[in-house]
Amino acid sequence: MHEYGVSSVKADYRKHTVTVTWYTNRTNIENIKTALANMGYDADDVTAEPDAQKRLPPSCKPAIIQKKDSMVNQ
Repeated sequence: MHEYGVSSVKADYRKHTVTVTWYTNRTNIENIKTALANMGYDADDVTAEPDAQKRLPPSCKPAIIQKKDSMVNQ
């Protein structure tokens, strides 16, 4: 994932979740959810981009992304 302002991304493959930490003065949750959807994953209310989802490895289909607001201010 490449989104300006994201400081870390931790995926839990067993739970099918991801924890994202970001700088609130550089990006926001909507941009992050859009980036995840463009990678092929559903992110809360943002649906995965179908072509990107087709390119995911079988072990990642369907993956559930849950929002965890982890805000870091600089």
